Amino acid sequence: MEWGGPLSDERRWLLLVCSLTLVHGLVYALLVPPWQAPDEWAHFESANLVAHWWRLQLGEEDQLPGVERELIASFYEFEAWRLSSAPPFILSSPGTMPTRLSDVPRFGVHRTVQRVSVANLPYAIVDRLVLHQDVIVQLLVLRAFSVLVNVLLVWVCWRTAQELFPPVSPPLLAAVLLFVLHPQHTFVHAAVNDGNLADLMTGVVFLLLVQCWQRGWTWQRTAGMVAAAALALWSKPTAYFLIVYLPLAAGLYAVRHGSLGRDRHVIALLLVGIVIAGFLVPRSINLIRRVQVALSAFSDLSYVAEWAQRTAQQLFYMWWADVGTQRSNFLGPEIYILLAGFGIGGLTGWVRLVARPGPRAWLRDVTSRALLLTLGLAVVTISILYTVGLIGNPNVVGRYLFPAFIPTVIVLVAGWAEWIPARLHRPALAAFLLLLLLLDTWVIMGHVIARYYAV
Repeated sequence: MEWGGPLSDERRWLLLVCSLTLVHGLVYALLVPPWQAPDEWAHFESANLVAHWWRLQLGEEDQLPGVERELIASFYEFEAWRLSSAPPFILSSPGTMPTRLSDVPRFGVHRTVQRVSVANLPYAIVDRLVLHQDVIVQLLVLRAFSVLVNVLLVWVCWRTAQELFPPVSPPLLAAVLLFVLHPQHTFVHAAVNDGNLADLMTGVVFLLLVQCWQRGWTWQRTAGMVAAAALALWSKPTAYFLIVYLPLAAGLYAVRHGSLGRDRHVIALLLVGIVIAGFLVPRSINLIRRVQVALSAFSDLSYVAEWAQRTAQQLFYMWWADVGTQRSNFLGPEIYILLAGFGIGGLTGWVRLVARPGPRAWLRDVTSRALLLTLGLAVVTISILYTVGLIGNPNVVGRYLFPAFIPTVIVLVAGWAEWIPARLHRPALAAFLLLLLLLDTWVIMGHVIARYYAV
């Protein structure tokens, strides 16, 4: 069955989607009060210090007491201890304003000054332009920069979905709109966060991987994947799943084609490059130790099962929305039941899609089914590795799954496209857009504004 023509000019749709991303992100950037995003004060301080000293390796001797006093004054101005839900803000000297961040327990503990992260560099370059301004002005400028990075990430998502779905088709638009209007993803990417660059670079890895499947492996695409993966790994450890996932993806490619053939040298370069990049990450030793601790916990399988179940439930809640609160269920049980139904429907449809051979009218070609299996493997890999790595760790954070956000939205939408008859895809897209807008409005009006601006 043919689509009967695109819905509109492709470039106009892409411009519309990018404009929506920009406006939507700025709404979150301006509505959420300063320092209410995850560890935003810590990431801001690190980027600010890199902008001052122009080096990524920082130590205690590089800290700037003047900047710390400005930050602490802004905490008081915007009552950061009241708006943040957990843990409570506690002053070591009640009644007097501290002069150093180390005297403010909650904020001092979560500092990231001694982390070496490439993600600080682009923020520092932008911050250099406004270093003479107040810290709140600097924060808003860096938040706006984060929104622009997210616009670029949406473009990457569009290009990736283009390789799988027909031009401007309902599945393509549904995947991109889920990406754009997802409340938690927008909130995180409208803040100063070291995960934003990691998410962008892993998105580039997925785009190049899909292009290799569709158009053939080349040295240029392979080198681009290695470079993007290295930047992601050196930005935040959440991208470490690539070290496990990319060899699995190469294995799937070999199975589908019978052998790696003439591509074997190029793919070998990819795998060697990823492994080397991973072990060059400054925090790789800590991550290896963490994995060892997690594996040792498997001696008690009942504990592992209980922990995995609780972790998966919390990850589901926090993947959708925990805007600034670290609470896992503020949307209400009814809405989460609907979201769970959406996730289960998408995943079961994806399984049905990859298990049943044959062309689909809403896929570009037969290769797309194998690609959807490969992208789904990324979602499974990061979910399992993150859940296993969290054994014994109480800090469950849904946004740590965002490096695989592009594969996730594509897999979920493709799964529902498998269940819904092709003739109903357009009305289904309209209904889906309405539901996304309602969810986003609920989060903005019923939580962000109600929580931060209630009298």
